[in-house]
Amino acid sequence: MQELLRDARIRRLLLANTCSAVGTGITVFAVPWLLVQQPGVSTAYRWATVGTILALFVAAPYYGAWVDAHSRKSALLLGELWSAASSVLLAGLGFALDGFGTGPLVAAYFAGMLYYTLHYPAKFALIQQTFDRSQYQSLIGLLEIQG
Repeated sequence: MQELLRDARIRRLLLANTCSAVGTGITVFAVPWLLVQQPGVSTAYRWATVGTILALFVAAPYYGAWVDAHSRKSALLLGELWSAASSVLLAGLGFALDGFGTGPLVAAYFAGMLYYTLHYPAKFALIQQTFDRSQYQSLIGLLEIQG
């Protein structure tokens, strides 16, 4: 473990993983909590969840093939760009509308879940490509513990 932590790339990966976990945690817990606090929104949240699951179920195999055919680093950076752009856009919308209604919260939930689902295959593919096979199992275990 100590040898892993001497590698600056792994320390950067752990820092990025921490930032990602915080953002994902907000999306996975806070946005649904805000949704269910609004009166009469439980049906909208249910269908948003079903729609998100179906969309990701359909898109995931195509995305996996795309990651395999392209740069893993580019795939990971595109996911981060998606996350940043959707967060800034939705936060700006919330400030402009002086709050978040059901629509923007459902959009934030979908954007966050899309990021979460597409981030992990790209991250693990990049780790497999970047690090030695002997480090892979320990590194993945470290990332799982950290997450």
